[in-house]
Amino acid sequence: MRMLKLHAQTLLKRHDTFLIAGKRGREVVRHLSNVSADVLVEESAKPFTAIPGPPRLPVLGTLLPYKVGLKKLSEYHHEVCRLHQQYGPVVREVFGSQTLVHVFDPADIKTVYDNDGKMPHVPPLQETSQFYRKKKSISPGLGNINGEEWYRLRHAVQQMMLRPRETSYYYPIQDEVACRAVDKLEAELDDQGFVRNLDFLIPKWIMECKEIINEVLSYLTYLLHIYFILSIQPCNYVHISLASLVC
Repeated sequence: MRMLKLHAQTLLKRHDTFLIAGKRGREVVRHLSNVSADVLVEESAKPFTAIPGPPRLPVLGTLLPYKVGLKKLSEYHHEVCRLHQQYGPVVREVFGSQTLVHVFDPADIKTVYDNDGKMPHVPPLQETSQFYRKKKSISPGLGNINGEEWYRLRHAVQQMMLRPRETSYYYPIQDEVACRAVDKLEAELDDQGFVRNLDFLIPKWIMECKEIINEVLSYLTYLLHIYFILSIQPCNYVHISLASLVC
């Protein structure tokens, strides 16, 4: 074993930073944030460039088939399955200037998350949403921020998110929505057992889950408002009771 001190920024640009470490006779991809890390690397570990992947062109990488219509982004999940079958548990793919590493083994996925660090750097879920929220001075949300701001928001909500007792109240209503979603998916199955419009149904299910929670929170807010109004108003029953006691 030998100790290597590597800076994440020297490996790849932007947030495409990975380090290969030997594990169970094959390479393991570890995603690093903008921090330096002391990493033990076996002598047999292969370099990052040795990760297998589909052929790529200069500048474009593997984008050309999507640009000319040979492949569809809406069917990218099928392409990822094909990459797994052809190249194995770790696959490197290049989209223009971006490098993407697919990790399929659950043990390797755990390794990635275990080495995220205190403030993992994650690309925004939707760059258009991130731009719109910034322009309108709206909070970008956890899915579109990184660094100190991400940690501040995550720390503020993690107690409620991680306590089963706090979230158990939403289980019944979420389960009802989930059961309806499963019934809908089953009804949409074709003769081959596929749901053709899955990319349309899943967002609808997510939106309904959010709407249910918003309705509950709105109702609780309304109850708190009524409680506050009643608490500051004089109660005739209390006065009558006190008067009768004085007499």
